[in-house]
Amino acid sequence: MSTNSNVTLPAAALAFRANGCTFSSITHRKVGKEVGKKGEKKVVGNDLVRQTVLLGFKYDRLCERSIAALTEMEPELIVASWQGKVAGMDFTQSDFETAAEEVRQSLTLSRDGENISTTDEAFEPLVVDGERVRGGRIYVGENENIPRGTLYIQGLLIHTEILEKGEAPPPHKYREVRTALKDAIRRELPIGRYMSARLLPGGEWFLKVGSSAVLECGDKSLKIDSRLITQ
Repeated sequence: MSTNSNVTLPAAALAFRANGCTFSSITHRKVGKEVGKKGEKKVVGNDLVRQTVLLGFKYDRLCERSIAALTEMEPELIVASWQGKVAGMDFTQSDFETAAEEVRQSLTLSRDGENISTTDEAFEPLVVDGERVRGGRIYVGENENIPRGTLYIQGLLIHTEILEKGEAPPPHKYREVRTALKDAIRRELPIGRYMSARLLPGGEWFLKVGSSAVLECGDKSLKIDSRLITQ
């Protein structure tokens, strides 16, 4: 088997299931974020988690479903999320409509392949035996802390179980109501389930793909929204 990933077994597992959507169970430690002053820095938000993820979806279809959901969204839907994430900020109907329109424009560009991310040049598609594989991408950037060829799993998050809690990150401080609103809106859309997990060679991770992951879903009595598995 030939692949551009530096972890071959996960790449092979993804390729084996590449013809459609499939479930995966990923146990990994989140990357987290380095905070603090020089000489006092620490990593926060690096929980060890087991996540049930749907792989193999089409990103343009995910954007399309998010645009449709956004059309029906009312401000009341994000009130609970807003209160849990943003303190000391209020928003008006006009604020909501402006933020929603900007999210819609961004999703439309992404659906049409015209929304260029600042990280796009650092990644290339996962390829196994000459075939492009959905569900993963390969790091080819210049960060000395991430080996070239590192596999990033991409999927829709169904469930997260925290196995080991890291130190909680400080609340994100927003400067503008509009930015906070856009984040709150995206969390409530199908696109808000998008996740990525980094599988470093020799790292702290464990991957199940296919039937074993489905059985794990059943053991936890998870309810899966059928709309998530439409390709």
